[in-house]
Formats: sequence, structure tokens, C-alpha cells
Amino acid sequence: MIVPGFIVSRIYIKGSLHREGEGFYSFAFKNTLAKGRASLVGPDRIQVQSSFGDIEFTTLPSLYVDDKFIHLKDAKLKISDVELPRYDEAKISKGVGESVSFEKGEHFIINIRGDLADGVHAFKLIVFSSQFGEIIMNFSDCLGESHRRSLWQRIKALFIKSISNSDSAKQAAPVKETRLFILRDKRPDPDFNRLLTTFKHIEPDRVPLLELTADEEVKIAFLKRPINSMSDEIEFWLALGYDYVPLWVINVTPRKLMVIDSHKTTYKEGLQERAWVVENEGAILTPDDLGSIEWPKIDDSLFVSFEEIGKFLPPEMKAIGCTSCIFETVTQAMGLQAFCLSLYDQPQLIDALFEKAGVLLDECIERMMQFDWVGAIWITDDLAYHQGPIISPKMLRKYVFPWYKRYVQKVHAKGLPILLHSCGNIHPLFEDLVEIGFDVLHPFEANSVDIFEAKRKIGSRICLAGNLDLSYMLTRASSEEIIEDVKNHIRRLAPGGGYCLGSSNSIPNYVPLNNFIAMNRACIEFGKYPISI
Repeated sequence: MIVPGFIVSRIYIKGSLHREGEGFYSFAFKNTLAKGRASLVGPDRIQVQSSFGDIEFTTLPSLYVDDKFIHLKDAKLKISDVELPRYDEAKISKGVGESVSFEKGEHFIINIRGDLADGVHAFKLIVFSSQFGEIIMNFSDCLGESHRRSLWQRIKALFIKSISNSDSAKQAAPVKETRLFILRDKRPDPDFNRLLTTFKHIEPDRVPLLELTADEEVKIAFLKRPINSMSDEIEFWLALGYDYVPLWVINVTPRKLMVIDSHKTTYKEGLQERAWVVENEGAILTPDDLGSIEWPKIDDSLFVSFEEIGKFLPPEMKAIGCTSCIFETVTQAMGLQAFCLSLYDQPQLIDALFEKAGVLLDECIERMMQFDWVGAIWITDDLAYHQGPIISPKMLRKYVFPWYKRYVQKVHAKGLPILLHSCGNIHPLFEDLVEIGFDVLHPFEANSVDIFEAKRKIGSRICLAGNLDLSYMLTRASSEEIIEDVKNHIRRLAPGGGYCLGSSNSIPNYVPLNNFIAMNRACIEFGKYPISI
């Protein structure tokens, strides 16, 4: 599992790379989640316990700096004021059973024996865990003040034709252009107003692309390098024809996860691991659990990537603030089975949990909208499965939809649009969701809901987005088939505005890169208004 860049940016302290005495350099992470305890349970096994759950690392970490392996004997860890001894293979077995506690907000400082030249350096941290398998974290940082200042010139030389000379952080290095644009011999033409116009059922210059997320493997394959910074993130979405960057608030719901070997991809051999929420049990099963769980505080640490992206985002693009919403938060915290039983067995617990989650998400949305470069809010809440809603519409109207109305009113009061992502067959909920006031409904999961029927029923009252099939079309079809499917969607859905093209969920790592590119390229080429295909 490659840790997404928006999570890395929350925990790695950018700018912490520095020389520390002669022959050493250091960098640091910040614990932004919760207090806990790390225990050495075996010569190469570390168990971390916290209020968000336990995780056991089955290997000691491997660190690469500029693709060079750094041996553990050359590294030392310091947790705030507690300095751990350097790795000693002969002594480590004697330390089994020892532990160290850490608080939220504490720094984890890694000290390396050696030296680095001034300039930008790429880091890769790899560890294996019993729950998530291989975990890979990519990040970069700059050593030396003169090179730190010239980083913007390096970005400019690679990607930018013209930038403002302003010294302000906002104008430091907007990513204006890229050599990787999917239309050969042409430049990207991002325009967030293209989306806003479409949301209002007015025809823009072309049909916009809309995607909730793409797996890190897809981004790395396209850029041919890891996502180490917000400028990398922007370039990916810019080069693929988007008018925005989806920016996520990390999901810190107390929940239980499992990782299974689930599918094959074109990016790596063998079955690939994917994390899933455990359905039969959760972290909160009783009122006592609700009272003892340490819920996240909606503080600045959750929005580091939101702050950072403002330095690089070109003025024609915006960020769309994305967060999992209230139904997913509650059901994941309890486990779906326990939640369904508790609707009848523990209604007071359900009431309290929705109130707790609802207030937290309300504050989260408020914080996202404080950034001038956030142009819309996108909430994700899977309300349905293939045959219909997961729970009865009556229950959704009682517990979920009142919060939706509150969020929609809050976002609209700021003059921003709000989008809803919900998988499954949401046809029975169409009228509720339109009445609530969402601007965009996504993704009309293929084989679950008929988007063309939805166009007839609600297409004049809410913008539709997505629907390109992930079971066959984007995963196994030829480029020619994808192009024809794109043209069919544009022909039947785009006239008059009110449709954004994209997949029927997101771009996971089992979508071949060429198929993803084929979809976007066809949309840009054939989606020009007036529609004439």
C-alpha cells in the first residue's frame, strides 16, 4: 500500500531536513493522530497501540534516500525528548518487552549518520504490517537554505513558462504547464469556471472531467515518479485535463480495517492488497465505548495539505475539499452489522453517535471553506449497494438527511457548490437528494443505476457526473470501445450542460493507465460545445 500524498503531508514536517552536527542529518514526523505506546514484541516486530486501534509492524523499517539504502545501524530515533539507542543487532533481542509512550503532537526525529549535498532529496520509507501488508511512504525535502529558495526556480524550469514574480507564498510556484499533457502538441487549459457553469446547467466550452480520486500507483505510473509534493499532485490532475485537484481530509474515524489480496493490476505483479472496513464489528459497540474513544480534534494538522497547495495552485484551478461523511463515519465506527442491529437495540447510542460525528464533520467542512482556493465541497457517503439503499429511506431521513441539509446550507451560504458521492443504486433516493439541494450527484455506478433514466427524471434539477463502467469498460475494454462509450455518454447526457464525465467510482489501481488516458482524451476531443457527435 502506497500512503497517499495528502496523508504524508499531514505527518511529515516539511522543511525539517537539516544537518545536525558534523557527519549527521535529521528529518522529522509529527504524530497528528493520537497518543499511544510502541512496544518491541520481537527482534523485528513492533506493536503500536493507540485509541485509534492497534497495528503490528512485522519488519523493522527500511529507509532509502535518493534510492540508496540506509542501514538501521546508521539511524537513530528520537521521540520528542526521549532518545532511543542506535540499532544494534546483538543487543536488540535483549530489548524485547520494552516500550515507549508518545503523546499527540510529539515529534519523531530520525537522525542519520552521513551527509547529503545541498538540494532536494527523495525519501522512501518501507515497512510491513500484519494489518496492511507492505506500507510505502514517499516524501521529499530540501537541504540548504540557498537551495530551498531555488526550489521554485527548479519547478519553474521543469513545468512553468510564466509565473508571477511576487514574493508571497501564494505566488511562489504555481504549476502552470506540464510536459505530460494527454493531448500532444497542446497545452492544458484548466478553468474552474467550466465546472461551475456545468453545475448550473449551462453549456461551457467543453464537457468537464470529474473524478473523486486516483490510486497512488496510477499517479506514479503517469508521472513516472512518486508523488512527493503538492506540485506533483497538481501536475497529475492538470496534465490529465482536470480543472481542479481533489484534496482530502484524512479519515480518522475510529474503526477496524483488514487487508486482503483482492485483485490484479497492471502496475505490479501478483495479487494486490487492499484495505477494507471490517463489517461485523467496530470500535464503538456500547455507550461506554463512545465515551472512552478519543475522537480527532479538527485542528490545523488535518489541513496541512490544504495550506500547502495554495503555494502551487495556478489561478485557473481550484481545490475541491473532500471528506467522508456522516453515514460512512457512523457505520464504519460501529461495523455495519452492529450498526444495523443497534438501530433497533440501542437507538440512544445511534442518536449520540450521529450527533458526535455530525458536529465533527460540520466543523471539518467549515475549516475547508476557509481557504480561498477551495472552490467546492465534496462529501462521500455510500448509502446504497447494487439493489438499493443499505438501510431504509425512512431511517436515512431520520438520521442522515437532516445533517445533509445543514451541510448544504452551510456551503451554499459561502457561495460554493456541494457534491455528493454515493455508490450503489440510489434511485429510490433521487427526490430526497434533489430536495436537500446538492448541486452534483456522483457517480451513478454502472450496473446499479441507469444514468440515462436519471437524466430524464432529475437531470434538469441536479448535475449528473460519472457512470463509465469499471467492471469492464475502463478495466478490460480496448481504447476504441472506451472512446465510443465516452461519445455515447456525451451525446446523450451533455447537451444543455449539467453533465461531467468520469468513472462510475474513481480510478483504482486495476484501471490500466492507457484506458484512463483514453477516457480523458476522448472527452476533451469530442466534448466541445455545441455537441455534434
